[in-house]
Parts: sequence; structure tokens; C-alpha cells
Amino acid sequence: MDPSAPESEFSRYHTPGIKRFENPAIFMDCSQLADLQRIHSLVSKFSSIMTEKRCIHPDVVDALRNSGVFRMSMPRAWGGDELNPLEQMRVIEALSEIDGSVGWCAMTGSAGGHYVSLLEDHVARSIYPGADAVVAGSLRPLGRARKVVGGWRVSGRWAMASGISHADLVVGGALIGDGSSAPTSGASELNWHCFFLPREDIEVIETRDAVGLEASGSHDYRVTDVFVPDINGFFPLGGPARPEPLYRLPWLHISTAAAAVLGIARHALGEAMRMCSSKPLTYIPSASRADLRDTVECQTAIAEAEAVLSAARCYLYDAVGQVWNAIQDGVLPSTRQKAGVRLAMAHAALAARRAVAAMHDQVGSSTALHSWPLTQALRDVHAASRHVVLHRMNLAPAGRVLLGLDPGAPMF
Repeated sequence: MDPSAPESEFSRYHTPGIKRFENPAIFMDCSQLADLQRIHSLVSKFSSIMTEKRCIHPDVVDALRNSGVFRMSMPRAWGGDELNPLEQMRVIEALSEIDGSVGWCAMTGSAGGHYVSLLEDHVARSIYPGADAVVAGSLRPLGRARKVVGGWRVSGRWAMASGISHADLVVGGALIGDGSSAPTSGASELNWHCFFLPREDIEVIETRDAVGLEASGSHDYRVTDVFVPDINGFFPLGGPARPEPLYRLPWLHISTAAAAVLGIARHALGEAMRMCSSKPLTYIPSASRADLRDTVECQTAIAEAEAVLSAARCYLYDAVGQVWNAIQDGVLPSTRQKAGVRLAMAHAALAARRAVAAMHDQVGSSTALHSWPLTQALRDVHAASRHVVLHRMNLAPAGRVLLGLDPGAPMF
């Protein structure tokens, strides 16, 4: 995004783009969108430092916290904003258009309300320092947990925990052992457990060679035989412990990951249009100057990228909107509706990669430098789309549902 962009450039996130949903509350403006220009200015100021240090600058983290980004999924009873899923997607999409790493860390860090929903209220309040707490970590069962009196002994190493450097809380997934050193094989609701790990016992292992989302601070971390009280554990596939509609389908919040890749791609498209409007085709006198944008090839590529992104965005918001409407009506979303969300998410990642690659090719040798915004966007969109919830492997379970089969995958 052009650092000199006027504030009105962010207006798309304040104006509903889809109007087919019956409940107008889906598209209420939220306070998190009010500080986009300030966050953009801070990111522009500290961008090179964030890339070098491989983390989000503290001033940017503070701006995200002060704007309410980290509390947007938290219950109103806690002082959170309890934004509906589509509003959360709009916030993450907007932040990702400003910067991929910032949007990605906002996405992971704002998931606190969904962890809270899996815990009894008094337990969650004993763990969380407040509604603006930042959460990081991995739920993948890469750790090992051994039952002891009053809790668990947990060991493990987890990879690529975005935002862990500025996180208040860190979670880790583990397989439960049977009392010996060997864990129960395979992950299921019975032996896959997750834990809020003691922050002081976590060793962060810096990952300096990440390709894409470099400033997200997606480092590894590990613990060794740390004690975790019983109340700090939860089943990731368990049902919600809270009554609010937002938490009736606890894993709907993963749709914000798809919004992030769309935001990254939107940034790339805007940057490409700016570059195509100022890149001359020849070094002839200015009176006869022709820019890249004057070619049919460029015009076609821009139009195709716009269509691809806009269609993927509409599909994503439509799929999530259908599930959200069902939840608000007190109806359990159908397997087909939930599969539609996962399909729309995977499709959004594929569409974003296609659009960014096309823009990267269109601009030509200008993107050869590692530091160019379009090159950064290409790295970011590929890194983000490799996440398990966006990977193309989600297409097969969705296809199974469309064919009348069981999805054969968890969290549907």
C-alpha cells in the first residue's frame, strides 16, 4: 500500500461489500477499523526494523492493543467486543492489506475469545490477565503430557508460533501419555489435549530463515517437564462452555486466516497498479511516453486479478455468513455449510496466490529486489497459504461432503 495513501483508501472496510444477509448487525462498523491510518503510519515507520528484528515493533503491538484488535473475539461480559465472525474477518483483512505480518499476528493474537469459550468462566478468568491479552502458540499435538497429582508434566517443541515474542499467553498441544514414557498414539478428542503453558518456563528458539511473514516472529518454542495445573488444560475439539452465539461453533474463528491472505493479495494488487502507472515502456520523449498500464496485457492482468480476488472474497464472506446466520437462528449449521467455509478458505488462499503471482510477473524486473513490496507480498501469501487451515488439502474433505460422504477430517 502506498505510504501516502489517503485515509479514504481504507473506506472499503467500513462499507458493506455483501448485502444478502438478513441480519444488519453483520455489517456494523467496529472501533477496530477506526485506527487503520495510524497503524499504517507506524508500520511504514518501523517496517525495516520489524523485518530485521523478525518481530512486530512494540509501538505497533501497542496500537493494535489500544484499538481493540486483541479483544475483538473476547466476551462482552469480560469487557471484550465480541465481534461477529464477519466483522473479525474485515479487521484482519484490513490489517493484512497494510502489512502481511501485522495482519497475521493480529489474527493469531486475537483468538483469545475462542480459547476462553472452551473453558469454564472462572477457570478462564484465573488464566487470562484481561480482555486484551495476546495469545500465541500451536495446538498441534507435538508435545507429550504425563498425568501427575493435580495436573500434568508437559514437554515438547512446537514450530512457528507467530507473535510469541509479544504474547501474554502461550498454548501448546500434546498427546496424553498412559503413565509411561510413551504417549497414546494418534490424535483424537480423548488423547489430544492443549495447555496454557507457564510463560516463565518457555524457551523461545528464534527462527531466522523463514521465507514470508518474516516480521511475524514465528519462532519455535519448547518446554521440558513443566508442571501445568489441571485447570490450564482443555480439549481442542470439545464443545463451548459459554452461551453466547459467537462461541457455539468454536472453530469458526479460523476464517480470519483466509481474510488475511485476501488482504495480502489486495495490497499486492494496489502496489502493482501503482507501479504499472509509473513504469515507462520506452525511453522516448515524455510527450509520447507510454506506461505499462497502457498495454492491453497489463489491463487484462489487472482486471483478471481484481475479478479473482473479489470473487474469492464474496465466496468466503457468503460461506461464513450462512453459518453465522444459522447460529444466530439457533440452528446447528449443516455439515455442508461448515464444509463450505473450509472450501471457501482454501479457495481464498489459492485465489490470493494466483493474483499475487500474476501481479509479480506483470511488473517484471522491478520485483527482482528482495525488499520490493510485491516481492514481499509474494513471500507472505505463499507462507500464509501453507497454514493447515488454508492448505489445498482442505479441498478433499469438502469434496467428500459435496459427494455425500463423511468429511473424514476433524473440526468440521
